[in-house]
Amino acid sequence: MIRRASGGPVSARAVVLAMLLGLSLAAGGSALLLWSTGELANAQSAHTEAVRASENRQAARVDKALKVAADRANSDRYAAQVAADAAADSAAAASGFSRGGEGVYYQLIDRACTASTCVHLEVMVRAACPAGVHVVGRLLRSSASIGAVEGSTAALAAGEITILELAVPGDPDTIQITEAHCLG
Repeated sequence: MIRRASGGPVSARAVVLAMLLGLSLAAGGSALLLWSTGELANAQSAHTEAVRASENRQAARVDKALKVAADRANSDRYAAQVAADAAADSAAAASGFSRGGEGVYYQLIDRACTASTCVHLEVMVRAACPAGVHVVGRLLRSSASIGAVEGSTAALAAGEITILELAVPGDPDTIQITEAHCLG
């Protein structure tokens, strides 16, 4: 028999009620524990998603910053190349050369021909042309085109100057260079 703290007997009904109350509290506690575990899992999932979103935003900011830096670098390189081209063109022009293609310069010079009729070009390159320089010109008489002439140099190192002799058919007044470019 169960006795109360005051010493009197405890009824069976009170024991059953106490047991039911205990079971209810245990069930409620389990439910609270399950609810708390579910909320913790939801909070952890939300935190993980927030961290991923933050990392994605940070990665996008870094990508954008890298693209801006690359664009600036490309722009600076382009501006430097334009300035270098202008300086080279100016120096070549001061020496009597005309600009052909990219980094190729030429000037007509007076020299004895090995063929019956010819023109001589002094050809200069800023960068190496491993396969040489190809030159094309129009032959003119009284401003009318009467033919064409072309020729190529041997391989040229950066800054090298060479002389190219072009055999000229007919009797032109002048030659107009239409192309002068590095072959490789």
